[in-house]
Amino acid sequence: MYITLNIATTSIRLLSVSGRRVKEWGSTPLEAGLIRDGLILQPKAVGAAIDSLFKSTKVPKEQVIISVSGLPFTHRILNLPRMKPELVEEAIELAARREIPLPPRWSWILPTRLTASAGFALTHTFKEA
Repeated sequence: MYITLNIATTSIRLLSVSGRRVKEWGSTPLEAGLIRDGLILQPKAVGAAIDSLFKSTKVPKEQVIISVSGLPFTHRILNLPRMKPELVEEAIELAARREIPLPPRWSWILPTRLTASAGFALTHTFKEA
């Protein structure tokens, strides 16, 4: 089952899908001023709206894919196996191409090392040019 949560300036939408079937969906309006330009200005109020939406739809809060409309970037977290340091840059580039299906000239890839305990965990930020 996949659960998506889209947070926009005026509403939050939830969709639960199993296979090719919609299992549950719902939305809730947001008060003005809670979110502006993709930034959540009042996280407690937005969190309360999200909790209410999950309760009303009876969808579990597990493995949720979240998007926030209005942000000029997205994040991807990639786990790479241990490798020689000179191979890391090429591995990031190859993994980013699989994750972000846009030509490199349309984006910036900004890797950030999160941890080295189990290889390399990298976050890639995509930003339109």
